[in-house]
Amino acid sequence: MMVRVPSKRGFVMGYIDIDSHVLECDDTWEYFDPAEREHRPFQLRMDTQKVGGAGTSFGALWRLGDAWSGVFPPDAMLHDGAGNRYDPDTVTMRDPSRRIAELDTLGIDVQMLYTTTFLTAGMRHPVAEAAIKRSWNRWMAERVADSGGRFSWAAEIPVRMLDRAVQEAEFAAEHGAKAVHLHAVESGCYLDDPYFDHLFTRLQALDLTIVVHIAAPLASSRAVFSIGTAFRSMAPYMDHLASPLSAFWTVLATDLHKRYPKLRFFFSEVGAMWTFSLLHHWERIKASQSADFRVRRIDPAVLEEKNIFIGCFVDEDLALLTSRLGENVLAFGTDYGHNDLSSQLGGHTAIVERDDISAGIARKIVDDNGRRAFGLDSAFRPADSIEASAELPHTRAVQSAAAGALGVVSIGV
Repeated sequence: MMVRVPSKRGFVMGYIDIDSHVLECDDTWEYFDPAEREHRPFQLRMDTQKVGGAGTSFGALWRLGDAWSGVFPPDAMLHDGAGNRYDPDTVTMRDPSRRIAELDTLGIDVQMLYTTTFLTAGMRHPVAEAAIKRSWNRWMAERVADSGGRFSWAAEIPVRMLDRAVQEAEFAAEHGAKAVHLHAVESGCYLDDPYFDHLFTRLQALDLTIVVHIAAPLASSRAVFSIGTAFRSMAPYMDHLASPLSAFWTVLATDLHKRYPKLRFFFSEVGAMWTFSLLHHWERIKASQSADFRVRRIDPAVLEEKNIFIGCFVDEDLALLTSRLGENVLAFGTDYGHNDLSSQLGGHTAIVERDDISAGIARKIVDDNGRRAFGLDSAFRPADSIEASAELPHTRAVQSAAAGALGVVSIGV
């Protein structure tokens, strides 16, 4: 048997991918309660458009209750052929075994799976939301059931009906989920609102992490325009960036860690450099309330006390970030399944090979911190015994100047 090739740092290890995606398909909506099948999503086809010289993102939209979301092409190739070409059966989870084979190639022990559709689908009808998310959760549970622990996932919970939200969280925890996905504001409430008390108490008891991912739910009319045309301009992008930043501020500035001391929060796919600005604002606010205007810094111990974890990018100043945030906060995800600014299939390898951070810090970012963020077993390391070649596809992609920051590579084709 071949042995996985050691990095330049001299150690052999698998990785934790804390950010990857599934692409919803017709199969996703086959798990409705019979009494609620009237809410089953359907597709609206669109003519291909050209916007700002780039191909439109989607040729169809999902209609989900009173909301819309884009239908990704089956190979996830959104932008005129740029990016990673995926096997449709891996991103739709029609054949999870083929996706596991790609995890082996990438050296990943466990991959966290997130939605694509519900990142932006701003459903307001409570029963429709509950019915649609029920089907999504059961689809995911079935898709990961035989993965031997290689996949975990973030459940979708209908927060407009808290009894149904708790039921979905309990179901998800019993079927391999390690998290739930929420936006910064749900049902008009920030995450520190007492409205969530019963739900968050149950999430803590179930050991489920709250993930706030980049993207914001969009109202129907705005979603059709923004999603359907891949943004008329880049201005709407800031709405999506704002959600995890706002949620981070909520956790930072409130007593959530005292009310739910074991509840973890993960902020995904926005990088981490923005934390400097928010922490600086926080310190100025606190300083302005004292007579001598002394700045009181938020130190790593405070972030750890508040159970905060943040996904980072490969090309960020990781030495500076860990000096400010500590070594136990940052984790890395590939954005597998998507093709955008966060897609970095070879990112784990790139971080391990960096010479501006220690081997110990690199290991925490690509492995240990991800396990802590989602309560994953530290002893589960299947990649240690996986056969591997000396020249992995994702390594070539990271080293390719043409691939750029996306770490572009074609896999599974």
